[in-house]
Amino acid sequence: MVTIVRKMTLACSVALVGLLSAPVHAEPLQIAVVGSPSGLDPHIVTAFTSFQIIDGTIYEGLTALDEELNIVPGLATGWDISDDKKTYTFTLRDGVNFHTGGAMTSEDVAASLNRVLNKETGSPLASRLAAVESIETPDENTVVLKLSAPSAPLLSSLTSIAVVPAKYAGDTETLQRTPDGTGPFKMAGWKPNVAIELVANTDYWNDAAPKLDGVTYNIVPETATRQVGLNSGQYQMLPNIDGLTAMQFKGRPGIKTQETLELAYSLIGINVTRPPFDNPKVREAINYAINREDIVAAALF
Repeated sequence: MVTIVRKMTLACSVALVGLLSAPVHAEPLQIAVVGSPSGLDPHIVTAFTSFQIIDGTIYEGLTALDEELNIVPGLATGWDISDDKKTYTFTLRDGVNFHTGGAMTSEDVAASLNRVLNKETGSPLASRLAAVESIETPDENTVVLKLSAPSAPLLSSLTSIAVVPAKYAGDTETLQRTPDGTGPFKMAGWKPNVAIELVANTDYWNDAAPKLDGVTYNIVPETATRQVGLNSGQYQMLPNIDGLTAMQFKGRPGIKTQETLELAYSLIGINVTRPPFDNPKVREAINYAINREDIVAAALF
């Protein structure tokens, strides 16, 4: 992942804008992104244009990832795992409130997980909870997950499953336009194809965050326009740029290129029901024909 930042008084992280370690500013951080989100419901959306706006900013999960990709407490302060690895008991954090009001309880957590599992929701995240057999809430601050079999990726999977109010259990429309989470930033406005504005959540459970008064995601599809805007100071950050753009900006005064590791992959989608791709040997031949080192060197520089 490559990020470009203007006037580096900020230590920036694209996915977790709420954790930016910078002094508070009167003006929001201006970010230029490629496209508009397809929606903002964390249990339904699949597009990166949506995730980059809501993950870690508006929404949070029971667990989280730190800068080194270690699993750390999120909305849960901790958890106990039974000896047979089939029962996970989570203790919820005190003082967590949703953006529209109301304290987060175990009922909201259970409803969120069940919402993902519900086939009528059509959540692409459902497979991440495939091992969950039942969800119990012995009290307001405790959630117990019973598994059908041990699941090594469960804790990491929970980092990406947002907790939303229980009232949205059967609603798959409202959150697409008006997100309601527990994160350090909350929705302030959405101008279609223009910008999405987030403001600091003054009721956030972590007194050390957020470090910014707000974040504005400006929808700027044209690469040249984003570059001009960064040079002029109109935008302060361009997340996830391509290799060529990174090369063009390197060494320019007042602009810093930051590279970070990310969990990502590129793929070729093939319809294996139609000739010649129904033949495994053809697919294998395509696999062998791709020179990955050339792609890395030429496309990613």
